Amino acid sequence: MSHSPKPRRRHRIAALTALSLAAVTFAATGAQSLAQAAPGSGPSAGSSADADQGGNAYGKWRQAKSPEARADILIQDPNAEAEVLDTLTGPRIATDSANLRAIANKYGLDVADVRDRMQQLAPIVKGLKPGRPGVANRNGMSITKVAKAKPDECFREIGEPGPRPTPNANGQCKAGYQPRTNHNYPFGATRSGDYVYFGTWSSPMGGSGPILGGVDPFQNKNFVYEGARGLNADSLGASWGDYRPPMAYRINADTGKTEDLTPSAAEAPALQRTVGLRGQGALDDVVLLGGPMINPDTGGLSGLGMFAFEGSTGKFLGEKVFPEYVNMRHGVEIQGDLYFGVRMSGGHTGAGGAVIKWTGSKADPFKFEIVAQGLESEPSYITEHNDTIVTSGWTSSTPAMAVGNGAAIYQSPKIPKGGLTAKTNDPSNWKTIFTMDEYEPDPVISRAMQFGDIASFKGKLMISTYMMPSYTTLNAFSYYGKPESEIERLSWFLNADRATSVMSLSNVGKKNQKVDLLYGDYKSPVFDESSRTWNLEVNNLGQRPKMGPSGFGNPYNYYSWQWTKFQGKLYLGTMDGSTLMNDWIDAATGTKQLNLSPLTIDLLRPVLSGIHHTLRGGDVYTMNTPKSRAVPFDLHGFGNRLSHGVRGWVPFEDKGKLFAGSATFVNLLTTGPNAGGWEFNSIQGRR
Repeated sequence: MSHSPKPRRRHRIAALTALSLAAVTFAATGAQSLAQAAPGSGPSAGSSADADQGGNAYGKWRQAKSPEARADILIQDPNAEAEVLDTLTGPRIATDSANLRAIANKYGLDVADVRDRMQQLAPIVKGLKPGRPGVANRNGMSITKVAKAKPDECFREIGEPGPRPTPNANGQCKAGYQPRTNHNYPFGATRSGDYVYFGTWSSPMGGSGPILGGVDPFQNKNFVYEGARGLNADSLGASWGDYRPPMAYRINADTGKTEDLTPSAAEAPALQRTVGLRGQGALDDVVLLGGPMINPDTGGLSGLGMFAFEGSTGKFLGEKVFPEYVNMRHGVEIQGDLYFGVRMSGGHTGAGGAVIKWTGSKADPFKFEIVAQGLESEPSYITEHNDTIVTSGWTSSTPAMAVGNGAAIYQSPKIPKGGLTAKTNDPSNWKTIFTMDEYEPDPVISRAMQFGDIASFKGKLMISTYMMPSYTTLNAFSYYGKPESEIERLSWFLNADRATSVMSLSNVGKKNQKVDLLYGDYKSPVFDESSRTWNLEVNNLGQRPKMGPSGFGNPYNYYSWQWTKFQGKLYLGTMDGSTLMNDWIDAATGTKQLNLSPLTIDLLRPVLSGIHHTLRGGDVYTMNTPKSRAVPFDLHGFGNRLSHGVRGWVPFEDKGKLFAGSATFVNLLTTGPNAGGWEFNSIQGRR
């Protein structure tokens, strides 16, 4: 008889609070988590409970008086993280009597009833446990913070009408208000001469709305989301209440000086409803930044706004709206030409895509030639490999339901002298060289997964997967039917969840093409519709990973976000969902998502909070060759433990510098090492 497997170590609940669970309800704050408990709450330091629950490292960690002090303990002792995680996800912590009494009192229940509920959640708690984290090795490279977003608004309460006050020169607000930093993301970055150019994105939680559905307002000490009660909700739609027009900046790579290049509303009216400057590229002293535009009538996306600058001076050259497109990705210079992947307009958020080549100039910066069109899978990342262009694709998505036929990777014809032209734009000229269902065994989950970043590295084509946390679960609910039981919904989530996988391809596009699974899962849960159970099945490649499990051993690394090559190494940046757990845990109660009760959230809170305070901060790994294992370079956001990953890399090989633009969800915490808002770090090594 078929049965549901126990939740595996890599299938867990971190994504309850990760980025794509933006569109859910925020419940009242529950019992204090053990990770943040004040002295005297929970088991006391040195008590028999502590003696039973962990070793020396855990005892020191418990006695530390702040999350920062606990972080120092973990950094100083490479073995401490593993011990703390083993203890935090053990059975005693989950059923700690002091915590259960506090929860029972809060809900007017008997402790025995709460304990019974915790026992029902025991398989879920077991599924939360991550693998043992690695130890970062920077190989003598230095990291220096060179630029950081500043507070740009004063916040008093959810729903306050505008205009709102702005902070003074010191970033402070008048009495009754607190500083707020709206611009959380550097939405990618590019190089022009001696400068890093980038644009921003504000309130990424709101940006998830068009895909995941309604967003209810909530607030905690680090973050506020106003949603339908926000400043722009009436004019742009409920999902865009926290929207702010993006900003454009450049950083001098030699001096670190940052300049605000944002054009005025009169100069660039299209910028006033451009979601964020997601695409960027530079060639011939022209810098292009662009992004999807909000459709205020539907709350979806319609049109692509593009903005041009002179690279050497920062001078604004103008804007143009492309109604035929709805998204633009990072541009890549290939054999002297600049190519972009774009998504086509249509439906709620667009579908399918094209590859365009820039043919413009300073005098006319918005000229392009379509070199690939009618691609069912949107080209999200592109690279050159063996004189061809290879695109890493995204499938079409609607709220809580993927409607495309799955993500695909395409390869162009060989690039002729002068670059690809309109002669190659028929989709029949672009080979499909790999699809998601060639790896992922569950057809519904496969349909909702995307491909992540891609790179040609020392003879191999390196590819990766990208999963919006919880979206595969919502897609399973849509296609397989949402379970009525809360425990079943959690179990489905653990079984449908996936971390990023990495593969290498050789003989790309040829009959003898070979795909090797480097990081991934040999077996994954697959849903049986007849028995309505999840059962482990071997991946469709039939391969065991050569180097390690998915997520590089961190199950909360949901996608390979941005990669780059620098000084002979491949730098692989991920989105680490453990960073978002603590502040967005209450978001899991939404009826449109997992529909979890506040009681369940409070029971899971200690474990989730403990994992958050141990693992949080975006991860970066490096590879010396396609045959060498990825080595952790930084596991904690370059010192900002509330930064969940690198969103833009800009290498300056000639200067011996690599710039890393990091993203965060935080907007109310504006001081200290974990302050919210985009930031750039410079990594320097040998020259």
